[in-house]
Amino acid sequence: MLKVRKINDFKFIGRESWSDILKQSRQNYIFQTYEYLSAWWENFGKNKKDRYLLILLVEDGSSLAAIAPLMVKRYTLLGNRPIIQFIGTDICDYMDLIIDAKRCEECFLKIFEYLSRVGYLELDLKYLSEDSEILKHFNGQNILAGNYGHIRQVDHCPYIGLSGNKNDAFDVGLPQRLLSEIKRNERRLELRGNIVCKIFTDEAPSKDVITEYFNLHVRKWSTHNVKYSQFQRKEWKNFVVNLCSSLAGKGWLDFSYLELNKKMIACHFGFRYNNKFYYYMPTFDPEFAAYSPSKILIRKMLERIARDGLAEFDFLRGTEPYKSAWTDQSRPVYNMYCYSRSNLLRYLGILRRKIMDTCIHDIKPQLKRIAPLMSVWYDKKRRF
Repeated sequence: MLKVRKINDFKFIGRESWSDILKQSRQNYIFQTYEYLSAWWENFGKNKKDRYLLILLVEDGSSLAAIAPLMVKRYTLLGNRPIIQFIGTDICDYMDLIIDAKRCEECFLKIFEYLSRVGYLELDLKYLSEDSEILKHFNGQNILAGNYGHIRQVDHCPYIGLSGNKNDAFDVGLPQRLLSEIKRNERRLELRGNIVCKIFTDEAPSKDVITEYFNLHVRKWSTHNVKYSQFQRKEWKNFVVNLCSSLAGKGWLDFSYLELNKKMIACHFGFRYNNKFYYYMPTFDPEFAAYSPSKILIRKMLERIARDGLAEFDFLRGTEPYKSAWTDQSRPVYNMYCYSRSNLLRYLGILRRKIMDTCIHDIKPQLKRIAPLMSVWYDKKRRF
């Protein structure tokens, strides 16, 4: 008989048990691994007073059948209310419940019956793939015993499908105009010195290399008027260092960079997991922007992962123009919201979500467009 047990710390479940059930799940992403989520909690959640872990284990006797990697966060907008989210929300690109594929329906129902019984007020489950078990089982008004809910498509994840055959050419199907541009820029760079591509997969990069990556990321974003580098925050630096050390031993790390005359000009911190490559946090030296060093690095990474037999290069969330230059394939991701049965709380939840969605999806892009103009106006005003 299935039972649900709540734990509030990663130490109460073994790393191996987590990994074993994840391997049996239909949704198996790097962002669901024990290593990734525990590193996120250690750096972004553990010391925050507004959140705590709500990891649900569905067990059949002594065997584990499912994990719901959840946390509770308190939002002060429109009331100080607890909201259930996935651990790592907002920096994960795919998330879902971790359920043994043979017991999906019964485990799914057990998890949501438990959430309904304990009376949590609002669910905000983000970045579900189109084959998510939650989307399959979601049934309009009764996902949590009659509570209100809805699903919204929020983004796309562009990707390049590879054959998975080590002997096939990696560039078949890629835009030839783009490849010609990359080769031309690479020849131009070679006139300036020696180009070397380095990679770390089975061992973590040195402290000096990681520090150089952080500095390059900060320098790149300092040329923009809107966004600042995540690595201006200590938590992000520690998060990346922790992941490098924990993932390298498993072969899940992919830390690659391009050097020109022993100077880093482009770098990428990402993952290779479950036969897929995750393009996670790239950067480049703005001094070499005219040579498109990130495109050169992507081409070299594509060549390498095709040779290693991986089946996909995933650009992850976001429809930036540089991604569409490589591929026109993408998959949608969805958010699922569910609100309390109480009318007052339900409407407060809907209103809060509408405000946040408007800020994120409508106002923020407009601010990005006008920010450079405001910066030019401010510079002119300051001169006079």
